[in-house]
Amino acid sequence: MKGPHFGLVVSPAAFNARFQKAWICPISQGATDAARDASFLVTLMGTGCKTVGNIHTHQLKCLDYAVRKARRIETVPAVVIAEVLDRLRTVLED
Repeated sequence: MKGPHFGLVVSPAAFNARFQKAWICPISQGATDAARDASFLVTLMGTGCKTVGNIHTHQLKCLDYAVRKARRIETVPAVVIAEVLDRLRTVLED
């Protein structure tokens, strides 16, 4: 895969600092029908973010951000974080 890859960090800063890793949900402009139908996508459309696409809450990953040379692009509104965490909670508690 070429070019930049975007993701939303969902782990707390204390976890990220201690382990030098972060839990992220990828952001892409593509979507699978299954993810859309099961309500696992959270859109960034209309949020005022520069980053565009959908947050894939069904693809939670652990990222070594030092190795990947990850950097912060922007902060999403609190309503987006709340919606993503609600979707993750549904998966993890079910």
